[in-house]
Amino acid sequence: MEPDGPIPERTLTPDMPEPTFEKDSSLLAKYPQAASVLALNPKISSRALGKELGIGHDTANKIKNEWEAARPKETSSTEKVSFFGKGHTLNKAEVDEYSESLPSALEDHFQAIDDWIWKRQIAAGKESDEQPIWTNLDDKEMARLTKVMLKWGQKSKVGAAVTRGVVESSDYIAVGSMIAPRFMQTVEQYRETRRPRRSRYATDH
Repeated sequence: MEPDGPIPERTLTPDMPEPTFEKDSSLLAKYPQAASVLALNPKISSRALGKELGIGHDTANKIKNEWEAARPKETSSTEKVSFFGKGHTLNKAEVDEYSESLPSALEDHFQAIDDWIWKRQIAAGKESDEQPIWTNLDDKEMARLTKVMLKWGQKSKVGAAVTRGVVESSDYIAVGSMIAPRFMQTVEQYRETRRPRRSRYATDH
């Protein structure tokens, strides 16, 4: 069959969209099951993802990169929570609690630091006279330090983690300072009172 005349051109009206032949460039849209696989196992390798979807390694790698790029905030938030413990700044209840417990906790830490310095001086043959370095803060200085740390903890997750760490570890510092010297004395007493072992030869004869 042949046309009798020229083929009429198609005219577009204002309410008709122009035709498009562009393909969807999103690989996630082409492989929607990939999102489910990656959600269940975000650390899956590109090779394993390719086997799961029945596609090549390069295509799977592009899909994985596209999925990760679409969720940068979610990944960053997860890392911060795991690294900084509770993952949030100090709330009002914590500030009220730490206002009383933080100065005492700082004193425990400062005492442990000075004890460590004095022991190193003695081990090096120097006279320490137990001169305080960290334990000589007066009440005014301690109050200012506490105030600054609490303000830092209210504005920064890092500051909050440091403040919580100081308070929560103070009991361990106190217990360690009680047990460590007693343990060393026990070892010294054991060494001084240890009996020499009898030789095997003397036992046999």
